Amino acid sequence: MVCLTINADTNITTDKHSLLSLKSKISFDPYNILANNWSANSTSPCDWIGVTCSSRHNRVTTLDLSNMSLVGELPPYLGNLSFLVSLNLSYNNFHNFFPRELCQLRRLIYLSCSFNDFSGEIPSWLGLLPNLKYLHLGNNIFSGFLPTSLFNLSKLEVLHLGVNSLQGSIPKEIGSIPQLKFLNLSYNQLNGPFPLGILNLSMLETLSLSVNSLSGDLPLDLGNHLPNLLTFNMPSNKFSGEIPSSLSRCSQLQTISLAYNNFSGNIPKEFGNITKLEVLNLPQNQLIGSIPQELGKLDMLEHLEIGNANLRGSIPVGIFNISSLQTISLSGNELMGTLPTTTGRALPELQELYLESNFLSGVIPDSISNCSKLTLLCLSDNLFNGSLPTFLGNLRILNRLHLFSNMFTNDAASPELSIINSLVNCKYLIEVRLDDNPLHAATLPASIGNLSSSLQFLSIMDCGLKGTIPNQLGNLSGLIDLNLYGNELSGFIPAMFGGEQKLQRLNLGNNKLGGPIPHSLCELQSLGELVLSNNQVSGSLPTCFGNSTSLRNVYLGSNHLSSGISSSLCSLKDLLVLDLSSNFLDGSLPIEINGLKALYFLDLSNNQILGNIPITIGQLQNLQTLSLCQNRLEGNIPEKISQIVSLEFLELSFNKLSGSIPMSLEGLAYLKYFNVSFNQLSGEIPSRGCFKNLTSASFMSNEGLCGIIPSFHVPPCHSTHHSKIHKVLPLILAPLGAALIITFGNMWL
Repeated sequence: MVCLTINADTNITTDKHSLLSLKSKISFDPYNILANNWSANSTSPCDWIGVTCSSRHNRVTTLDLSNMSLVGELPPYLGNLSFLVSLNLSYNNFHNFFPRELCQLRRLIYLSCSFNDFSGEIPSWLGLLPNLKYLHLGNNIFSGFLPTSLFNLSKLEVLHLGVNSLQGSIPKEIGSIPQLKFLNLSYNQLNGPFPLGILNLSMLETLSLSVNSLSGDLPLDLGNHLPNLLTFNMPSNKFSGEIPSSLSRCSQLQTISLAYNNFSGNIPKEFGNITKLEVLNLPQNQLIGSIPQELGKLDMLEHLEIGNANLRGSIPVGIFNISSLQTISLSGNELMGTLPTTTGRALPELQELYLESNFLSGVIPDSISNCSKLTLLCLSDNLFNGSLPTFLGNLRILNRLHLFSNMFTNDAASPELSIINSLVNCKYLIEVRLDDNPLHAATLPASIGNLSSSLQFLSIMDCGLKGTIPNQLGNLSGLIDLNLYGNELSGFIPAMFGGEQKLQRLNLGNNKLGGPIPHSLCELQSLGELVLSNNQVSGSLPTCFGNSTSLRNVYLGSNHLSSGISSSLCSLKDLLVLDLSSNFLDGSLPIEINGLKALYFLDLSNNQILGNIPITIGQLQNLQTLSLCQNRLEGNIPEKISQIVSLEFLELSFNKLSGSIPMSLEGLAYLKYFNVSFNQLSGEIPSRGCFKNLTSASFMSNEGLCGIIPSFHVPPCHSTHHSKIHKVLPLILAPLGAALIITFGNMWL
């Protein structure tokens, strides 16, 4: 490589012109920093913002334009700043390539151009900067391969090329940088094995290769070669094999992160000897065995995360005695046993506890209420039992509580769901999930309205709750998602929601609720999903739903609704799902149904809908499921249905439809289910396209149908060709006979 020189004889005037050339390449200076400060009339640039000059040579040595939101590109004349030692352009929007002329900056020690939009390949001429110690080009759009010339930088201590689009393998020559302390190549598209050259970097303190596609085994003697290692980050790759126990010889190690790989084998018990370890992150691997008891000796550990790693056995008691722990995440394993009664007594710093999806059992120890900094408690999907712990109300800064899918019961001494009364003390609650616990016969207390104003998600589904829904729920103005599905709640749906409330999802399905749908639901301006199915709701469909433009999914099936379907409902152009099945709806389908432009699921089955299927239904181009069965529809099947090109499921059985099945339906390429049985259809059944795979179950009890496919079990149709001959022949023979009679008559005369 040769470095071209623009101007060998430089001075402070040269520096000034070089900087002005940079200013001329700035297309956007939102704070007018350069526009107001870098003036061509200045005799020296040394007083300009971002510029520092040396007192000895009166030359520019530092250029720091970081965090100025500048937009532009670099001019080649920057290469004339021959005394430049530090160049920092990070956190801007510079783009395009690095000019090759920058290779003239032979004194450069510090180069940071991170968080920009530089593109192209990493310049190979960077290897010509002999004094470079710090190179940070992360968070750009660089692509291509790692240039081996970089590894000629014998003084380099920091190399950060993370968050780009670099490809290929990591060259073995990387081991030729003896002073390297920090190496970050994370968030690229690198592949191949772990580069063995790294084992030569004995000064290395931070090694981060996360989020690439590196594969193969890690060297088992890895830790023997990197005695100064502090951080070892390898998550989200394709590494396999055993986790090297030799890492325990890195006595200064603070972070081990190997998550989202394919590591197998046991967690090395030797890790218990890494006394300075603060982060152990091993989730989403294929490990075996149990959590080593030795990990309980890591008295500086702050974050322990080994979720979804196939671990078995019990949780070592020593884990709950590490007073520095802030996060414990052991979810998604096969851990068994109970939590120690002293669980919370030695965890004053604990903020998050994830133990969900295991086989843990027993009661929740009340000592956990001593974890005064706990913000997240997730114990869901286990075998915990006993009463829902009311002492959790002592966790005053709790944000999220997940206790669903266990065997918790309600306090036998209280007919009300007593945990709600205690959670009133948690003023920062955002999410509470108590689903799928046998809380039989418990009722919702009025105090539910006193829960945190920050509560956004409340789910108590499939718990056997009884009684009515308290009006006080309407006090929870911050609630986004309320799920009380699958209980035995009765009474009317209270007119408690409306106005300024933020509710986006309301699920009261599968209860025993009756009465009309309250019109106040139409006032929920953010409501996207409404589920009232499988109740005893009666009355008419509120016409005001046509104004609820935020609605995306509406499930009102299996109720006692008895009105017609208002055309106002058809103004919901963004509605995706509409299920009004198994009610007593009557009247005809509104011709304006084509207004439901985004609809992909429509189920109006098992009602009393009359009249014809409107031809405008063919304009529902996104429809995948259409079920109109078990109604009183009549007339023809509209040809326009063949225009619903995404249709997969068409159910029209048990109506009074007549005429023929349109041949154009053969063109519905995605149709998997079709049923027109128990109607009054006639004529030939289509036999091509999607119809080739259907059976007789699709056409039963239509006496006038015929066809050519034996599996349809219908009689063959009379040939159209023969029937035409039968019709045309008398027309030909009649005049011919008349002519013969006349001819013979004349002969006799």
